[in-house]
Amino acid sequence: WAMRSGCCHCCTCRPTRSTGTEAGFVATVDPHGGPLAIRSQRGFPEGVAEQLDLSPEAGFFDWAPSGDGGALVLQDLDTAARLGIRSLLAVPLADGEAPLGVFALVNFGQSRTFEAGNLDLLETYAEQIKLMLRNARLFEDFTSEYLQTVMSLARSLDARRALTRGHHERMADVAERIARALAL
Repeated sequence: WAMRSGCCHCCTCRPTRSTGTEAGFVATVDPHGGPLAIRSQRGFPEGVAEQLDLSPEAGFFDWAPSGDGGALVLQDLDTAARLGIRSLLAVPLADGEAPLGVFALVNFGQSRTFEAGNLDLLETYAEQIKLMLRNARLFEDFTSEYLQTVMSLARSLDARRALTRGHHERMADVAERIARALAL
């Protein structure tokens, strides 16, 4: 992320500025089974983002239209009114049938409502975010597979040379203890 003028130019900064939106967030699904949670946000009053229940079952959005490629629909109008949300535009982030998360732009108070071009712009940014999420997951999968390969090679060395059995594990343990002692 490029740091200029105190802004990270991340996936929530650019869209909020280019659409004139007050706030925005990206929420993602933990690939290891965790809940949908806001990972990046911009412009929210303190504590507001934490009050959004994004669960597909009974949360802030109705996810049904997203199955047809449509935008998410706000279903919790009471919470939106209580939080001062005047307008909201949200699209699901999905990789085929697999949900990746939500990308949303939000206006509070007296700000203007969204224009027709905002949805097109939001979808363009959403495509970029989906690519970033897919790439991050592919890299995580690749890293995990690579580590499994290295561990398999170590086990095969253990099986082949009884005198050095466990040497790699002992050396990894020593390296970890040294790193901890150096606060690394």
